[in-house]
Amino acid sequence: MEISGSKYSRKTYIIYIAIAVGFALYCFYDGFINKKFIIEHSNMPNNQTLEEAIKAHPEFGTMLAKGDYKSIDLDAFPEKTDDSSLAFSKYYGPLACIAGLIYSALMFVDLGKKKIVTDDKGLTFNDGTRIDYEQITGIDKRNFKNKGKIIINCQQNNNASQIILKDRVYDNLGLLLDEIVSKTGATPEEKTE
Repeated sequence: MEISGSKYSRKTYIIYIAIAVGFALYCFYDGFINKKFIIEHSNMPNNQTLEEAIKAHPEFGTMLAKGDYKSIDLDAFPEKTDDSSLAFSKYYGPLACIAGLIYSALMFVDLGKKKIVTDDKGLTFNDGTRIDYEQITGIDKRNFKNKGKIIINCQQNNNASQIILKDRVYDNLGLLLDEIVSKTGATPEEKTE
């Protein structure tokens, strides 16, 4: 039997990726394209807002009064500075989205590689780790129904260790539990010794 990475969690990371891309596009639009937002959130020297400077400009003042933001040439005001909202839309928002996008993509790929293969002798994980059924000393499934977690206690090379398996990482974890119980003869929450 083979169980693989959770499809539910992979779909969740796809949703996170879509949200990060959407928010990055929103920030890009507000920071670089939406002239009304740029005008409202830019400042000029001498504590003057960009909007006040445009109103005082002979050519662009009438455009602003008409609400024609697209025709206003913002390059005519090179000394303008961004306030915190515009700086967030230009720099910090997209950087946070890129970080979230990279993290979600890496987790999506990692979950795709996860798998556990069972055979007559034991379990083999995707990283090559092998646990024989004789090495399993206990199975704790008390949190399986409410938290989706199984804890397998095992003894490898005279070292006791625990392996925690979660249903948010692996699909068909219940089938794996049944397989381990049938091969070891243990009942869950009991020791096999």
